[in-house]
Amino acid sequence: MLFYYPILTAIGMLYAVEHDGKLIYLGKNKPAQDIAQTRTELIMKLETELFEYFAKDRKSFDIPIEDTGTQWQINCFRAMRNIPYGETRTYKQLALAAGNAHAARAAGAACHNNQILILTSCHRVIGASGSLTGFAIGLEAKAFLLELEKHGAI
Repeated sequence: MLFYYPILTAIGMLYAVEHDGKLIYLGKNKPAQDIAQTRTELIMKLETELFEYFAKDRKSFDIPIEDTGTQWQINCFRAMRNIPYGETRTYKQLALAAGNAHAARAAGAACHNNQILILTSCHRVIGASGSLTGFAIGLEAKAFLLELEKHGAI
């Protein structure tokens, strides 16, 4: 079954979508009307963990995730989740961690297709020059998350 629920965060309203006990989406777009709006146990746990993250009391998440996409994208998503709290990686470093050091642009495309913001930490991936580049909900939100983690060491 599919369920969704809106979650108000420090970076605005995010919508969580659960499928069979796993998170499949966390982003700014409200799901289609044919999905039931239900605050499941998983979504309640996610709300708690996000609250703790924004309160600087959590560095990692313990939410089951169902990755979707190509095998390359899934490799990139897993590599993003392995970037430690408060650290960043370049697209080239992400590509290397995902299995192809020459695929920085493809790693950027995988970031663009990330369906699970914050938990799959595409906000920790930056340009080679250290510049902030693309983020689904805007560069201001990306900068906010990086600053939160930079000064939120617990």
